[in-house]
Amino acid sequence: MNSKKTYYALAVIVLLGAAVFFGLDLFRGDAAVNIENAWARPSMAAKDGSGTVSGIFMVVSNGGKEADRLIGGVTAAAEKVEVHETSMEVEVAKMQQVAGGFEIPAGGSVMLKPGGYHVMLIGIKQDLKVGDKFSIDLQFEKSGTITLEVPVKDPTQMMP
Repeated sequence: MNSKKTYYALAVIVLLGAAVFFGLDLFRGDAAVNIENAWARPSMAAKDGSGTVSGIFMVVSNGGKEADRLIGGVTAAAEKVEVHETSMEVEVAKMQQVAGGFEIPAGGSVMLKPGGYHVMLIGIKQDLKVGDKFSIDLQFEKSGTITLEVPVKDPTQMMP
């Protein structure tokens, strides 16, 4: 009986080892999110007087077989991190939080850019100037937390 338990334990260890060796991720599902070209604007006063804000922009790709969602984030650089989108209302740009985040389709990508989707930093704790860098943990529904080092860049140099 004892040898039977040993056999099963050894079989489980071998199978888990084979899964790791062959690159199978048994614990995170089909998550395959990749982030490129991340950058942030220098901090500025919010138009509504609520404090200092900044936006982070990037390309989020999903090489997996199922969709994922960017749902939020955490950074020491700001009090709050929200997923936002910009929309036009009567020729005025309006930013609003995207409830539940936004989807990154399987095999696709989403570009976060000025005038569209972006990660909003609210209540900046220390001025963000061109040349600075800060760390942020982005939270995805399936992929979990992805940590980025984000450079602060001049937006006029980043837009086409």
